[in-house]
Amino acid sequence: MRRKIYEYLELNNKLTDKQHGFRAGRSCLSQFLSHQQRIIEAMEDNQNYDVIYIDVAKAFDKCDHGILVHKWKDIGIAEKIGNWIYNFLKGRKQTIKVNNALSSESKVKSSVPQGTVLAPLLFLILINDIENSATHSDILSFADDTKICSLIGEINDTKNLQNDLCNLFRWAEDNNMEFNPEKFVLLRLGNNEHLKQINYLTPNGAEIRESESAKDLGVTMTENGTFASHIETAVNKAKRIMGQILRTFKSREEKVLMPLFKSLVLPVLEYCSVLTSPYKMEEINKIEEIQRYFTSKIMGMQNLDYWERLRALKLYSLERRRERYTIIYTWKILEELVPNLDTEEIGIQSEQGTRRGRSLKIPPIKARQGTASTLKENSLAVRGPRLFNIMPKHIRNISNAKTEDFKRNLDKYLVTVPDEPGVTGYVRYRRNISNSLLHQKTDKGGETGGPTNAILN
Repeated sequence: MRRKIYEYLELNNKLTDKQHGFRAGRSCLSQFLSHQQRIIEAMEDNQNYDVIYIDVAKAFDKCDHGILVHKWKDIGIAEKIGNWIYNFLKGRKQTIKVNNALSSESKVKSSVPQGTVLAPLLFLILINDIENSATHSDILSFADDTKICSLIGEINDTKNLQNDLCNLFRWAEDNNMEFNPEKFVLLRLGNNEHLKQINYLTPNGAEIRESESAKDLGVTMTENGTFASHIETAVNKAKRIMGQILRTFKSREEKVLMPLFKSLVLPVLEYCSVLTSPYKMEEINKIEEIQRYFTSKIMGMQNLDYWERLRALKLYSLERRRERYTIIYTWKILEELVPNLDTEEIGIQSEQGTRRGRSLKIPPIKARQGTASTLKENSLAVRGPRLFNIMPKHIRNISNAKTEDFKRNLDKYLVTVPDEPGVTGYVRYRRNISNSLLHQKTDKGGETGGPTNAILN
């Protein structure tokens, strides 16, 4: 039933594009990429971008059944199906157990039954019209994690954002939802300091707390738009986990250590890496050092240098892994498996040439220097097409295929490209200034020369 209702909602565009939670092809990453692109475009146009992070109190427990019934009727869910879902929700009771004592039963008048497959979908239906409360701003959601954002080019823009914020509170009242205003966080991005003097207020007149950074779905967002703070936090956490692994497990066998590294350490370093991928050599080396150190502890690897260990263990360097993810995600955008970037340039676009094959347009970088230029240069909108365009023609032309088939063909090519990362304090003759695929010697068809590294994992 969940699958059929979901297919109906998606095929008929009943769900807002601003919601990225609990939906196929959408994720924290897809929301972040569009959000970051808006930030970059604001900075390129010398405007500020204000983001207010909203805290919803007990979101799933506050789903009013009566309001939910009206909303699924409005989006066209048939009467019999609607009655069936309502009967699934109503008549529930709950008790509270303290030690061995049970309270008397009370009726559950709201909430969706968590743990059921219908609960997330019903919540999406309830919160689906939240974006209608904003006239001048964008409201982005991942399930109940919500933020309201707006371009700020003049003082009136701050007033418009304040009005939309008030409308958002009225939406909460109308839908029997509740916010925690004291947990709201304001993040101001941009260089126009005179536009940062206006305070945003909650309905009771309290100022919303301003911060230099904010935790957003596991990523540290900062007022300068970079991810240096997030990378530092991820590296420190990965080091702690790596230390715990090496202290807890006596075995140094590959079959013991590598599964632990891949399941516990790599996810910390690579969460949303398509978004947060570093461009400064210092940060690249900090991340690479984690894998370099860990692999040196594996039995039989002590007398091999890092490049040799990568080949022996059939690993990519962490920088190569990030670029591989970027290429795969870019291909998914082209194949409409994930949303395209929400940008002024209409996102990532392809162009077909008889001789060259499929290639991607690289958007112009408006700012010649400064933070906006650097962020744009290293964003998916620019970096994705550049990496994709240096792939061989037969890779770029893969279409209407399963993702696993594209990955398999991509890996067959990548094992032919030298993967020789540099890390802090580790010096050895290298052919290139950088280990990035963008800096490898390639011909016009994207083919590379050099020795083969048998790297598959």
